[in-house]
Amino acid sequence: MSSKRPFFETTVLAALGRIGGLLVPFLAAAIYGASPETDAFFFAYMLAFVFLTLFSSIFEATLIPYLTEHGQAVSQTRAICLEVARRLFPAMALLGLGLACALGPLLRAGGWDPRVAVSAAWFFAELQLLLWAGFATAAFQGVFLQQKIFWFGALSPLLRSGIAIAAMLAWHRTLGVHALTTGFAAGEGARFVWARLLYQRKFQGSASGSVVLAAGWPRGSFFKDAIFQTLALLAVNLMVLVDQWFAALAGPARVSLLSYADRLVQIPYLLFLSGLLNIFHIDWSFAQGKAQKDFWKKIRQDTGVVFIAAFSAALFMGATSRIWIDFFYGTQKISLQDRETLRGIFTWYALGLGPGLVRLLLGRALVALRASRIYLIQCWVELGLNCVLNAIFLRLWGVEGIALSTALVYCCSMIWILFYLRRRRGQAEVLA
Repeated sequence: MSSKRPFFETTVLAALGRIGGLLVPFLAAAIYGASPETDAFFFAYMLAFVFLTLFSSIFEATLIPYLTEHGQAVSQTRAICLEVARRLFPAMALLGLGLACALGPLLRAGGWDPRVAVSAAWFFAELQLLLWAGFATAAFQGVFLQQKIFWFGALSPLLRSGIAIAAMLAWHRTLGVHALTTGFAAGEGARFVWARLLYQRKFQGSASGSVVLAAGWPRGSFFKDAIFQTLALLAVNLMVLVDQWFAALAGPARVSLLSYADRLVQIPYLLFLSGLLNIFHIDWSFAQGKAQKDFWKKIRQDTGVVFIAAFSAALFMGATSRIWIDFFYGTQKISLQDRETLRGIFTWYALGLGPGLVRLLLGRALVALRASRIYLIQCWVELGLNCVLNAIFLRLWGVEGIALSTALVYCCSMIWILFYLRRRRGQAEVLA
């Protein structure tokens, strides 16, 4: 297994792969503006991707340390990934359908406008195909990552978002916002077909049919870790939905404005997630099974580089917030007053980028160490703190206070994980 870490080429491919996804909210702002219907869509859209992330991360994060130990051969990797997929897919599909049925009443009970709540439930129901196809694609992605094939996960989202944009441009007059849900579902289906064809060509084998399950890999330990880490990731992703929930209470179109500002900050987040984070995770997982001294050295060096780059980017984006908002959202569909609100939201989100990226990286260190319980506790404490700060800051500063709350939570979380990892490193040195 090569030790090369293809940061540059994977980041370039990730930039290409995410261009379409980054264009979606900007085009949506120009075509649809900010309205209660776009509020409903962005909430359903985010909920669908949160839901998909929970299950896809099982293959792209939780399973990786086990594959590095027990799935060195492609056949064994494939056997493990397919076994996990077959066990989890029914639960994922049933949960998605159940949530689609319950979403409307839940939102109305939470104080949402009844019409917006119903629209959000319909949008989420229309995105079920995206969930099913995305889950299947993630199973293939587990094989690709273990074999250090990073380009597919970085580049393939371009196909999904490209089809979604084409559908929006072609059908926005006839289908309205429903053109986007149709496009995203079709785009994810196309991405699954691409993953299947790539697997068959790359490894010269069928992606279906019976396989001999990998002998000796610790299923019980994996599913235990998967439960802890999925619950932890649930808390991480619920922070975004909680922010939107509070924004909906601030008035019409506030969810859309929060989403538009957040999407700008997601540019470096997505580049980091797709271009760099999986490489760090794979490398650390392999190093964890070798010399502990080298493992901790990698974490210390990699965290230092990410810290400097992330905080530099955060300060730059925060200082130039007006330029970003005017360039991307200088459209007649968004009023000057709303644009000023956008700038305030974006500034706080941008300043939270530094600790946010370092926090993501350190979270993968906890996964590599299999500190699942610690990761779970940390994530749910984050969520609880975010809810409390949202409730306070929303009253003081409106929807901009929600972004400030997120930045403060990221800072606290980053500091806490740094101290925890420092203690773990000290214990490892004593035992060595």
